[in-house]
Amino acid sequence: METPEQDIEHFQGNPLVKKVGAQIQFTKEQVEEFVKCAQDPFYFIEKYMKIVTIDSGVQVIKLYDFQREMINKFVNEKFILAKCARQSGKTIGVESFILWSILFKDNYRVGMFANKFDTSKKILK
Repeated sequence: METPEQDIEHFQGNPLVKKVGAQIQFTKEQVEEFVKCAQDPFYFIEKYMKIVTIDSGVQVIKLYDFQREMINKFVNEKFILAKCARQSGKTIGVESFILWSILFKDNYRVGMFANKFDTSKKILK
């Protein structure tokens, strides 16, 4: 069993997840990659985000033109109203933008509305 001293920098004992406030030493290359991700949501999404599909299992996200246009609007516009067809990939696009935003923007808050409360929770989870 690990002692608290051995687990001081990890969240719930997982060495892959750092605790809030944990000190991390970044290499020059890691800093450059972080800046690149922070400046370009498309780079971050298509390089680091993955989805699980029934047909292909875990795969890197490849955004459709529609999703790229939607995310570009999110980045550049204050208010967005979209009328979209079902099953068009909008949820993945929105989830991707939300994750990029909470990771790279200061004081970013997210509120989620859906047709059912459980749907909202699932999207945010």
